[in-house]
Amino acid sequence: LYEQGFTNVTLVDFAPAPIETFAERYPGFPSEHLICADFFSLSAEQYQFDWILEQTFFCAINPSRRDEYVQQMARLLKPQGKLVGLLFDTDFGREEPPFGGSKEEYQQRFQSYFDIDIMQPSYNSHPARQGSELFIKLQVK
Repeated sequence: LYEQGFTNVTLVDFAPAPIETFAERYPGFPSEHLICADFFSLSAEQYQFDWILEQTFFCAINPSRRDEYVQQMARLLKPQGKLVGLLFDTDFGREEPPFGGSKEEYQQRFQSYFDIDIMQPSYNSHPARQGSELFIKLQVK
């Protein structure tokens, strides 16, 4: 996004290695926009976003924290902010990530905090995930 002209892009990751790798790969990216922190402890007073892009984060956290994820996303988004991305629409039947889910579960979890603009099967998923992902576009209430 930054290379496409977006000037206020922030990357957040819990682990230092991805942040460091990203900084090495994209040395022109503003270092103050690389945040190594626990998403759940980010302060809404310090961080407010217009858009948040979801890609393989929701599926990596324990399902017991999904409601906490939804609430934190809503806190971190500005009024009318949007959460956009992909969620798995499949049950992996496992005890470790990635954790799957269903459209019905996601609708129930998100509807209290977000208006669901789009939640439908992704038509352009990676071939290995085709038919098992939902594209979402949600607007914070």
